[in-house]
Amino acid sequence: MDSQIELFFKEQPEIIDEPSMVFIRQEAIGAYENIENIDKIISDYASNWTTDRMAKVDLTILRLSTYEMLFNKDIPSGVSVNEAVELAKKYSSDEAPAFINGILGKVADKAAEA
Repeated sequence: MDSQIELFFKEQPEIIDEPSMVFIRQEAIGAYENIENIDKIISDYASNWTTDRMAKVDLTILRLSTYEMLFNKDIPSGVSVNEAVELAKKYSSDEAPAFINGILGKVADKAAEA
């Protein structure tokens, strides 16, 4: 995991400052360490979809946003969902933003209960 994060930082030197590097590392490692729980939650809310059938970029966006909503209370759920939808618009298919928004809306409700 650390080698992949470091590779990302090397490929993005112009846009990554130290506070951003700390935040990115924390979020990536946190999502990775909780991946089984996160994937179960995503699967529970993805009607007729399993995580192994999802596009990798969509699954990665879902995992990160789910991690933020359930484990990082410093980020409001609405912000996390909005950022995830924007990433899907930029990096995924035309259907992905609605798919991601639907799942994350349910995750946000779960996070609000906690």
